[in-house]
Amino acid sequence: MDVSVIVCTKNEENNISLCLESIKKNNPKEIIVVDGKSDDKTVEISKKFTDKIYNDPGKGLALARNIGAENAKGKYLLYVGPDNLLEKNTIKQMIEYMDKNGFAGVSCQTIYKNTSTYIARCMNIYKRTRYYPGERDVIGTPWLYPKELLIKFPFDNKMSFSDDTDLCHRLKKE
Repeated sequence: MDVSVIVCTKNEENNISLCLESIKKNNPKEIIVVDGKSDDKTVEISKKFTDKIYNDPGKGLALARNIGAENAKGKYLLYVGPDNLLEKNTIKQMIEYMDKNGFAGVSCQTIYKNTSTYIARCMNIYKRTRYYPGERDVIGTPWLYPKELLIKFPFDNKMSFSDDTDLCHRLKKE
């Protein structure tokens, strides 16, 4: 699959292994980790899954995402949070859905499988009512765009949060 998966991290040693394992099951072209100066074992664990690990100077997620895009080789870029887990065939389904509907990009819903806690059950209810199939003005991670679009419209490196909202608003104006 011609997809570069980019995971931006900082001190994610408790999540990164499961995240990268789930990505690997989807057979992407490459996995890229952009690390924001972790002082735990995030980078060490990531090296078990990829040799494409880049350093982010710690100036925000937008810059980290741009570093990932600049180093990616795939036709599509899929940004995945280190706490997101992908089911097998998720990437394939995302590309098919985007192409079928003519969307500029797509996002997928993530839910908690272990719903033994109150907060997990509530988060699943929230996500199912807030994030459902169809066109949206703003999409968030995990999300996929054609690389050429993110090179033409990079994230604003001055933003330290809501960079996906900013990107979506700029894309909508085009």
